[in-house]
Amino acid sequence: MKKLMCLMIALLMLPCAALAWEMGEPVPDDGQPDVFCGLSQQQVDEMFADTLNGLFTGETKEEIVRQGIGGEFGFHFPDMLWWEGKYWAYYITYNTPTGKGGVGLATSENGLDWEDQGCVIPPDADWDMNGAYFAGVWHDTDGTFYCAYECKGGEDTEYGVLENIALAVSSDGVHWEKEGVILYKKSSRSWQKLNIGTPDLYKAGDMWYLTFHGYSGSTCQISVAHGEDLHSLTMEAGPRIRTKRDTRWSGTTGRRDVMYAGGYYYMVYEISTLPMGYNGFADAKWSHMFARSTDMINWEITEGPQLIQMVNGEEVKGFGYDGPCWIVLGDQLCVMMREGGSTTAVALNYEKAE
Repeated sequence: MKKLMCLMIALLMLPCAALAWEMGEPVPDDGQPDVFCGLSQQQVDEMFADTLNGLFTGETKEEIVRQGIGGEFGFHFPDMLWWEGKYWAYYITYNTPTGKGGVGLATSENGLDWEDQGCVIPPDADWDMNGAYFAGVWHDTDGTFYCAYECKGGEDTEYGVLENIALAVSSDGVHWEKEGVILYKKSSRSWQKLNIGTPDLYKAGDMWYLTFHGYSGSTCQISVAHGEDLHSLTMEAGPRIRTKRDTRWSGTTGRRDVMYAGGYYYMVYEISTLPMGYNGFADAKWSHMFARSTDMINWEITEGPQLIQMVNGEEVKGFGYDGPCWIVLGDQLCVMMREGGSTTAVALNYEKAE
């Protein structure tokens, strides 16, 4: 299935900062190990710690300043890597032999113009025959690529379709070997009774952290599983970022991405209100928020979203500003996210004014 993609760019900036669209030059290699989009940890700390702190405190503001950068292949819910001088994005594709969701790959030299490489993880195993999507990827120091993904298998006689989290590994990021389900939903826990999914992988030292959502049938909430072996993870007993009644995140704390800078892990994650209509979450109001942590388990969150979907001055329902992930474009820290429908958007974190 091919869909038209339209990219929107949102500049995250202080109101007093000068508005200008000039993508910075790529940052020179400092000879240290890459930890994020081709940058070393020292570079990430020096360049982005203040910006991330500003996003968390609300001092750095989001503002839409450019639209109309496009594509052709339905670039949907990507997760990013930097490899061999290019951005590698693993996204949801329905261009698979069965038409069910799989993991697609697209590559780019500048983060804005993308070349589709097709489906690299199709839904062809017993545990993912009805869907293999929402990839969370990690390129480890030994050269191995890891992809945790939401898998939809056969029928669960008690709670419908089986939706768990599976793992695939690769030596080149293109050809993947599936290793099966690594995290099963626990139906006895009400907050994840129907499914778990939207995994994101992060490794700190020898410890893996797999953040994911649990879906109760009415709300999605973020939790985490951790361990030194991806096949033997310990799941936290409850959600670590909860929904809250009568807020913009009453229905969802969901798809997310994590990076580390200045002594904190920073998470950007999607949120929604409770679904209020026949179309379920398509009738909710969506956006994204930020959280931070010192240990990947206990999180403090921002007061609410900055970007609200508006039409003619009125808030609107429907997907948009959701499905976020971090990316560096030139020397600017950005968030790539969906504008609406199946489109994707880019949000720039502008440096705070002096």
